[in-house]
Amino acid sequence: MALLPESDFPARVARVDCAIQIFLRLYDLAECKPQEVMPFLVKMGLFSSDVRKGKPLRDMLRELDSRGMLHLMPGLVVDRKLKNRYWRFTMV
Repeated sequence: MALLPESDFPARVARVDCAIQIFLRLYDLAECKPQEVMPFLVKMGLFSSDVRKGKPLRDMLRELDSRGMLHLMPGLVVDRKLKNRYWRFTMV
């Protein structure tokens, strides 16, 4: 089941990606994990709340991956393991 309609999803991803890049620059970080940036995204109004250390953001990233649209977040790095995916964001 999709989180958002196909037409709204790329726009939301672009807003989240922009906010993450602002977070990285604001705190002078080379990279961060979803759980580290999630409180900032909630404050920016991009997510209503944080559940389980960044789960809403990780769910969005899984949806992005399932749609084959990871290219929409150029600073996103995914480390694939047998069962899990580990996400991190780098400055672009």
